[in-house]
Amino acid sequence: MSANRIKAIAWGVWVAIYLRFGLEPTGWLFYELSHNLSIDWIYWGYSAFRGGAYALSLWEYQNIACIAVGALVFWLKLPKADIKQESVKQESAKQGVVMQANGDNKS
Repeated sequence: MSANRIKAIAWGVWVAIYLRFGLEPTGWLFYELSHNLSIDWIYWGYSAFRGGAYALSLWEYQNIACIAVGALVFWLKLPKADIKQESVKQESAKQGVVMQANGDNKS
């Protein structure tokens, strides 16, 4: 497994876990930050993250949605070169099998 594929998997897992468990703590960080710095517009961040966490927690399919978003992030982060390289390897392996079946092996 290539390093790029491992990075893509890590990003996907991180996003899925963050959506499931990290929205509410992020909201509370915004809450504390807005009160400690006395900046009112930072409170909007608290409202957004806290509201998102609450809405997600009420949804029956929250786990499936978090996994789906993580899989989407994995797919988007996966370099297209890795995908092309895999398909070239598979194609050359198929051609090797066909050549051996036809008796065209020149080695």
